[in-house]
Amino acid sequence: MKHYDFAERFRSLYDKAVKLYSRGHPGPESYFTADESAFLAANGLTAQNLHDYAEDQQNYGEPGY
Repeated sequence: MKHYDFAERFRSLYDKAVKLYSRGHPGPESYFTADESAFLAANGLTAQNLHDYAEDQQNYGEPGY
């Protein structure tokens, strides 16, 4: 049983946010499912955080992953 999957799940959501942002997808409130949002919240993150990371990735090439 795998007990720690933060890095894997975060990377998946980060990549999803970058992909949606690059396609011009509207606001971060529609980026993630309820389960994905619950995972973010349980780890002190929001969809807005990932939107901001995606925006910086597209505009400045960082923070990268």
